[in-house]
Amino acid sequence: MKLLIVPASLDLTQPFSATPSWWQLLKGLYEIGVEVIATPYQGPAIETLWWRAEPNP
Repeated sequence: MKLLIVPASLDLTQPFSATPSWWQLLKGLYEIGVEVIATPYQGPAIETLWWRAEPNP
């Protein structure tokens, strides 16, 4: 299964965002076998081992 997720931000330096919670959720989805594609609408698209990031269109 593939999921396209559009969080507010993936940048841990952004104030007032739920970014650590997003990181935990995306990592958890990856661990159960979901292919995660993240497209934040604020800040840079940060790619990790657990998800693929696409820039904001």
